[in-house]
Amino acid sequence: MSNTNFSPDDTQPNRVIRKESSTTTMNVCPKCLKDDQVQKVSAIVTSGTYTTVSQVPVQGEIAGHKIYGTAPQTGTGMTELAQRLSIDFSAKSVDETRKKVIEQDEKEFVKRYREKYPEPKDSQITTVLSVIGLMILAGVALLFFVSLFNPQNGFVPAFLFCCGVGVLIVLIPIAAKLNNPAKKVWTKNVREALVVRRKETSENYRQTIELAKHKYSNLYYCHRDDIIFVPNETDWANSSEIMDFVSR
Repeated sequence: MSNTNFSPDDTQPNRVIRKESSTTTMNVCPKCLKDDQVQKVSAIVTSGTYTTVSQVPVQGEIAGHKIYGTAPQTGTGMTELAQRLSIDFSAKSVDETRKKVIEQDEKEFVKRYREKYPEPKDSQITTVLSVIGLMILAGVALLFFVSLFNPQNGFVPAFLFCCGVGVLIVLIPIAAKLNNPAKKVWTKNVREALVVRRKETSENYRQTIELAKHKYSNLYYCHRDDIIFVPNETDWANSSEIMDFVSR
């Protein structure tokens, strides 16, 4: 913005003196305080990315005769510096990382939730009924194999097996009915809390990515000190820490 001043000693009272402010951004390295070895990161990545062409063996068949030859195959390569300063912000990469972040966050969340709200234990009656059912099943199985060696008691295995199954059929619904209802409420609360937590984590990650993209687009690199920085900011980091730097 320009300033307008009137000089009392000027012979022309209507004369206007303008002072223009400088808007030039100095990309000075915050470590060495020089700009002769400073370059924008996006320019380094662009100039350091190149196309490679190689010949790969191929084979075909014409009129029953096999033909062997080579065909060109194109690819993409990057210099060591460009690769170190490159960050993949593609939708596929972002989505894969988002899923990993959410999965890790859910594990930590459930762990903290269990510490704050311990999971209710099953009632003793449920445990007793389960043990009785398993003992009956084991006993029936043992008698079944023992009676196989006595052909005269062939009806015994079938009878015992039916009895065991009948007892289990009776015990299972009783155990389910007497199950601790507090555990069901706890499980429901955990699932509902995870749904909310998943949405919050996903939104926070989206905002982090947007801020990281913006910061990355303004990032500069000093070849002398091997650091990255944003102009007019004192904060900087080594080039190997670029992911952490743009995320903070």
